[in-house]
Amino acid sequence: MTIDTPELTRLETLPTEILLAVIDHLPVWQIKNLSCASKRLRQACLSTLFRHVKFEFSQAGIEGLNDLLKSNICGYIASFTYEITELLKPEILDFDRFKSDILTPDNHVDQAKDLYDARYGTDEFHSYMAIYTTVHGICREQRSIVDEGADLILSSVFCALPLLQE
Repeated sequence: MTIDTPELTRLETLPTEILLAVIDHLPVWQIKNLSCASKRLRQACLSTLFRHVKFEFSQAGIEGLNDLLKSNICGYIASFTYEITELLKPEILDFDRFKSDILTPDNHVDQAKDLYDARYGTDEFHSYMAIYTTVHGICREQRSIVDEGADLILSSVFCALPLLQE
């Protein structure tokens, strides 16, 4: 019994240096598609696809960092960005405190009037409770990350990225 192996395409038979030069001139979406064509092309695309990575301070970002540590792409990453938004005050979690000290309903109405006067569409206005629900969810997620020490994974990530320089 024999196993048929597919023939290499002309692109796959190019020397690595030339293949990398071609890849460097492609837009990212084409590189992503090309990386799915074969193992050889995937290997050639990795250094371009994962040269710069970006993660956000969020639960999804922490999960992405965990996935990064388990992957085989750490050796390709030359630039790492961890975007941290401003930490919200824990008082936001208390609705009474939010509506009396942080964003009062009257302030919300004034802001909505200002937006209306500036000719923003009515779809630009969000209800007071929609704003609170969104901000509350973000604050709860931030507190969870900090309280559980989930962001301590960053030190492990930095150790796993050999191409990073200070």
